[in-house]
Amino acid sequence: MSEKVKQIAGEDEQELTKSERKKLRREEKQREKEQADKNKARRKLIKLGLGWGLPGLVIAGAAWAVITSPKTADDDIVSRESIHWHPRLTIAINGEQREIPGNIGIGGVHKDIHTHGADNTLHVEMNRLVREDDVRVKNFFDIWGEQFTSECILDACNGDDGAVKMLVNGVENQEFENYLMRDGDRIEIVFEKERGDA
Repeated sequence: MSEKVKQIAGEDEQELTKSERKKLRREEKQREKEQADKNKARRKLIKLGLGWGLPGLVIAGAAWAVITSPKTADDDIVSRESIHWHPRLTIAINGEQREIPGNIGIGGVHKDIHTHGADNTLHVEMNRLVREDDVRVKNFFDIWGEQFTSECILDACNGDDGAVKMLVNGVENQEFENYLMRDGDRIEIVFEKERGDA
């Protein structure tokens, strides 16, 4: 019996009839039952919320990320499926050919751009969506661990000793490390003095 019923029953015991006391107890039991039902419903909602709410939030978050992510620009896609290209790369510094070693980028998992033998052939192999950034010549140099920019090739940098020049398929090209390689390209990187500087 609740304190309120006890208090009313205690103070007014002489004034309340037996039927009135029963009625008060029934009302109190009904209030307790209603409170217990509310608590049970609240616990059920919490369990349901944890059971479905968290996964629901994850799904809603993923959907929001997909909807709001920037769209893929088709103009930078090289291939939607795969490529297997073989450009050739030669490097000459002051007339001396530099060897491009075999097995660059070869390991437990082959890098997208690698070499097999020391034959100046790069293997550009990707079995996925391929973007322009994936086929830039600088990626090979990053994998190799050597430098190539418009300013430097390997250990030779522009200055009194010469300057970096690049030819692609026999034509001078100013894209240097940003050049987008293609199958069958002949890429020549040359460091030499200008002919008028000798």
